[in-house]
Amino acid sequence: MQHTNPKHLLAIDAAGALTTCAITGLVLAPERLMTGLPPTLLYWLAGIAGGFFVLGMFGLSCAPDPRRPLKLLAMLNGGYCITTLVCCVAYWNQLTMWGGIYFVLEAIVISALVFWEWRVAGMPWLPAGNHHFAND
Repeated sequence: MQHTNPKHLLAIDAAGALTTCAITGLVLAPERLMTGLPPTLLYWLAGIAGGFFVLGMFGLSCAPDPRRPLKLLAMLNGGYCITTLVCCVAYWNQLTMWGGIYFVLEAIVISALVFWEWRVAGMPWLPAGNHHFAND
């Protein structure tokens, strides 16, 4: 077992944010895959994910202690999941099967990442520092 390096998590987070930005902004918002959510809302979500990418890259390259931006990203990612799921509930009558599948899967993946980031960055309600994970 290895300790998880906060910089590795920042890189994973940045890659995921860029992927979310691209899928949401280039595939879902232009309605190449119908989700049932308004394109304007999807462009906003893509922009937020793009901001998370920039923050992750900043933390990866400039932050003296990578745990600080990791803590911030963990909180922001949690908020992004909640926001996305609230939007899906608000547009429930228009939400398509593909939209529901995509956003539920996205929330599951991001939630797992958030938990991992919290554990590594040391959130107040979890023990601080690096923790062992069997699949690191």
